[in-house]
Amino acid sequence: MISMQDPNAMTNALAVIDYVHSPSQVRVPAFTLYPPRRHREHKGHTEKSMSSALNKLSYEIIGAAVEVHRTLGPGLLESSYRKCLLRELTIRHIPYQNEWPLPLNYKGLKLDAGYRMDIVVAKQIVVEVKSVAALAPIHDAQLLTYLRIGGY
Repeated sequence: MISMQDPNAMTNALAVIDYVHSPSQVRVPAFTLYPPRRHREHKGHTEKSMSSALNKLSYEIIGAAVEVHRTLGPGLLESSYRKCLLRELTIRHIPYQNEWPLPLNYKGLKLDAGYRMDIVVAKQIVVEVKSVAALAPIHDAQLLTYLRIGGY
């Protein structure tokens, strides 16, 4: 299942990979993709070329996640799926940072609260891996806060 705020905009800043129980009790991967709130200008890159590159990268990440789930099947811990997804990204030569720190700044006070994004792919797409029966509103709130704090 792919759920996006804007179905026509595949330029993603965040991809949530969630392994959800289906009614038949088979866990299937579900992806929630969040488009970026604002576009940043980069030298030599037009918005269209960046969008195309992000589309391709998003497609590759989702393919890697599906491969992990097909191989492992249902019922594992989130940490197992995350480590195997990291391996799949490595095999596919997709650059990533694991457990990327997310500093929290409050009115000039820098707090080391220990927040970490599961995976940041190519410094452009944040991937949060969830292994739950169903996504709760708090999961969406967490991810949107990560986007806002991280400047995505």
